[in-house]
Amino acid sequence: TYVLSADKDFAAQTIHAIGRCASTISEVTEACLNGLVALMSKKDETIVAESVVVIKKLLQINPSQYSEIIKHIVRMVDKVTVPTARASILWLIGEYSDRISKLAPDVLRKMAKSFPDEETIVKHQILNLAAKLYVVNAKQTHLLVQYVFNLAKYDTNYDTRDKARLLRALLIQTDKCPALSKHAKKILLAPKPAPILESIIRDHDQYTLGTLSFVIDQKATGYKDLPEFPLEAPDSSVRNVEVIPSSTSQNAASKRSSA
Repeated sequence: TYVLSADKDFAAQTIHAIGRCASTISEVTEACLNGLVALMSKKDETIVAESVVVIKKLLQINPSQYSEIIKHIVRMVDKVTVPTARASILWLIGEYSDRISKLAPDVLRKMAKSFPDEETIVKHQILNLAAKLYVVNAKQTHLLVQYVFNLAKYDTNYDTRDKARLLRALLIQTDKCPALSKHAKKILLAPKPAPILESIIRDHDQYTLGTLSFVIDQKATGYKDLPEFPLEAPDSSVRNVEVIPSSTSQNAASKRSSA
């Protein structure tokens, strides 16, 4: 199949195409999701990473229907090593922690242990996860969240340090800004619109696929639109093509006649 192609970019684009089909055609959404989840067991990190990213977008459309898939993805966080995929999994955990209330704190504990060695994109999602768990379960996660923020405070990346400082100010009530922490849950867990997975050829669909006009995205000389499908089947004679003799065959015929 295309997803197992040796060309990694082609395989990645195939997985994204599956995601677009799943988001556009509701009848095949579940089948596509199950197929993408199956791809997560592959040994190829590129396939696993792209599958996680696409699944994350699809789950945002209707998360309540796919709680089991979310749990399955959470259990794979230790096996996934590609930063973008790890970040996507952590985002899912933080966003839907109410559906995995027993698993989420344990994931944060593991991420706190590996925090110094993670990529920046993953560190940012660890901080987001810590903040989201704090607002829904401060009693259980308070010390762990404080530990993660302290790690980020001395991180070499200034974006990570700034993010930790921002989240700490948002969560911890102070005399200077006592009201801000009261709205932390609304800010961090506000409803988010599901992403729209649009086709990369959406702007070209006015031209027939495979034509020069489709490639250059403008009408080329000699381009003709395909006719609309008829309501009634036309006579078979419309498919007859006039055969125009080539110049070679004409020359050969003239030579034979002159001989």
